[in-house]
Amino acid sequence: MNRGQRSAPITRYLALVIVGVVIVSIAVISSFAYLESRERLISTEYDHRNFTASSLVQNQQVMDHDLSIFDDLFTDRMQEAFPQLIAEYGRTGGDVASMDLAGVKAGLGDGYDLYVIDPDGMIAATTYLPELGFNLSSYPGFEATLTAMRLGDEFVADRVVQENVNGTYRKYAYHPTPDHRYLLEIGLKDEVFDRRSEIYSPLSLEQLQAANPSLMSVSVYNLLKHPIGSGRAVDDPLRTAALDQAIQTRSTVERADPANATLHHYLFVDLLDPRYASDPSLVIELVYSTSPLDQALLRLTFEYLMITFFAVALGVIVAVGISSRVSRPIRGIIADVEQIAGGDLDHPLTRIGLDEFDRLQRSIERMVGQLRAQIAAVRTSEQQVRQQNEALEHRVEERTRELSAANEEIRLYMDILTHDINNALTSALVLSESLAEEIEDGPRNRPSRIADAIRQSAGVIACVNRVEQLRHLDLPLEDVELDREIRTVLMQYPEISVEYTGTDAVVRGDGFLLEVLVNLLGNSAKFGGPGVRCWIRVEPEAEGVRVSVEDDGPGIPDPDKGRVFGRSTRCDRGLPGSGLGLFIAASLVHRYGGRIWVDDRVAGDPAQGAAFRFTLRRGDAPSAT
Repeated sequence: MNRGQRSAPITRYLALVIVGVVIVSIAVISSFAYLESRERLISTEYDHRNFTASSLVQNQQVMDHDLSIFDDLFTDRMQEAFPQLIAEYGRTGGDVASMDLAGVKAGLGDGYDLYVIDPDGMIAATTYLPELGFNLSSYPGFEATLTAMRLGDEFVADRVVQENVNGTYRKYAYHPTPDHRYLLEIGLKDEVFDRRSEIYSPLSLEQLQAANPSLMSVSVYNLLKHPIGSGRAVDDPLRTAALDQAIQTRSTVERADPANATLHHYLFVDLLDPRYASDPSLVIELVYSTSPLDQALLRLTFEYLMITFFAVALGVIVAVGISSRVSRPIRGIIADVEQIAGGDLDHPLTRIGLDEFDRLQRSIERMVGQLRAQIAAVRTSEQQVRQQNEALEHRVEERTRELSAANEEIRLYMDILTHDINNALTSALVLSESLAEEIEDGPRNRPSRIADAIRQSAGVIACVNRVEQLRHLDLPLEDVELDREIRTVLMQYPEISVEYTGTDAVVRGDGFLLEVLVNLLGNSAKFGGPGVRCWIRVEPEAEGVRVSVEDDGPGIPDPDKGRVFGRSTRCDRGLPGSGLGLFIAASLVHRYGGRIWVDDRVAGDPAQGAAFRFTLRRGDAPSAT
């Protein structure tokens, strides 16, 4: 049969009907099988998650039960200590301020701390000063418990818990005062509490991942949202909101994170026991990766698509014999289109002679013509963009060279001006001093003022040079003995009375650390005047040390405290200066990773002197400070 002969429509319809029946049949069968397999995969994943959750909850409940047995071993010991505390309360007639808590503590022996809690839940008196004034009502749901214990008549023991100051394990117990005005509390600290870790043995992540590979991490939080063990700190609002919801509802909360392909489960483990004062309930955060399930579903989809494809292909093969007269012209068109798709846009389409195919060929030819025009337009646009990019890069390079040259020129002018002005000031200073020596009669203060002004100008130039050095400073930080630096500075100011007891601190700094101390001590000497007294103190902090330079000079008014470290900022204190010394000190402290501020030496009274304080990071070497 030649290509110009028109095919009978029944052949085409018959082929389409056969292929359609095959496709529909395969699609129905494949869909049912796919949905069943998909449901099985999802159900298996849910079973793994439920098993993981139940295993963790049971593990926590078992550990909590064992820990409660351990904690109860000390209950009788604490109950025996309360009569002395109650007797002391009775001795003072209920006057908490007059109670000798230290004496009662000494009578009870080591490990005890005593507390008196007022009706608002505030610690009104204690032998453990870090918690004085702490409000226990801030714990979730604890306010009602405190009130019930204060109004009751019974001794109530608590579990061994971590204190809020430094995480030390303590066991607490409570007893109301006879007049129910206060709640007495005893805290017990014992080295044996550290052995609770031998009982607390949660399931490891590796054990859980062996049963559920999709599990990424496990974190445990208490009702204060503090992590327990190796849990991650609450560092984002979404986790905080989920923990709050789980704690408030005392139920499990689920949060999906599609962006990271993770699913977060927050399991509320209810460990509340009415026998104890506190609620040791926990929230366990389980982070699952949804990628394994998504990949499994994707593979399942691909497999069924491939099965469907091959089944349809087989059905098409069956229909090929019937529709061969229709498929031959279609193959001819496909070959022509593939030739065009390969880049030969001038390839002619073979004329078939059938009306439908002729219209299809004309449509393809129009499409190819439009594609040819679009390709030409794209190439023109690419050429224009390339030219614009080259011109822009050329202009950027020119501007960069101009800026570099300008910077070098500015630095050259700066060096020339500094050098020449210093030379001029040196000559003027020598001449003014010589003039002052040659004047035998009359006032000599005018040459002295000239010399002082020259020295001040030289100091300004030196400050400007230090600021320029700071801008280009690239010295690595190293361990520096702070005591050596302080004593070196003190040798430069023998006329100042300075109280300093020494320090063993090693801090992170460099050769410019002296500038900080020189500027601060020089500031006290300048504004304090003759007879000023100074104190230098070094105090440890969590991650370093805090250095204080205090004086009994005129002090700094409160409105000026926030701006004394600004560049060229001078407070109206009646003396000349560049205003750069404190700016240099602040810049160096910030470079070392610390902070700097100014206080009153006597709080609330600026007239009693100023106290400049700054922090430095602790060095790698051991320190006794």
